[in-house]
Amino acid sequence: MDVDTFDLLITIVSTSLTMKNNNHMPITAPQRLAIALRYLASGDDFNSPLVHYKIGYSTARAIVRQVCSAVQEHLGPVALPKPTKDNWLNAAKGFWEKWQFPYCFATIDRKHVMMQKPKRSGSLYFNYKHCFSINAMAIVGSDHQFRVTKISVPSGASNGSLHVGMH
Repeated sequence: MDVDTFDLLITIVSTSLTMKNNNHMPITAPQRLAIALRYLASGDDFNSPLVHYKIGYSTARAIVRQVCSAVQEHLGPVALPKPTKDNWLNAAKGFWEKWQFPYCFATIDRKHVMMQKPKRSGSLYFNYKHCFSINAMAIVGSDHQFRVTKISVPSGASNGSLHVGMH
């Protein structure tokens, strides 16, 4: 990510990431964003921020969750606006014009994203492929852009439960 993009992102989410000053210096909003982006981009576990930023495991987890929530809160409505009837009709038109599929407005796919077993989760995230994972499900339009997503459903969940609460 270039500096201008980072600065734009920090401008958008900084209000949600700024902590009040108490007895010790808080981790600043730009530092919080950098920690979360490094963690998300590297795919490492939470031990990576411990080494690079000299912070604790629980602090790293809290920062990543906070940053992800802030990004979703501020950019979610812009990046994935709520679909309207006109959006769906235009999507159906796009499928017909581009792919010659009549009465089609989206494609649906689901992917298992493998992960380490969360503590005290039992077999909740254990799937039929004999590994631990979460489900990521998406509805995509004819232009290959995401229309609706559902992420972080335990792998043991049925297909029917994935459709409940999609946003």
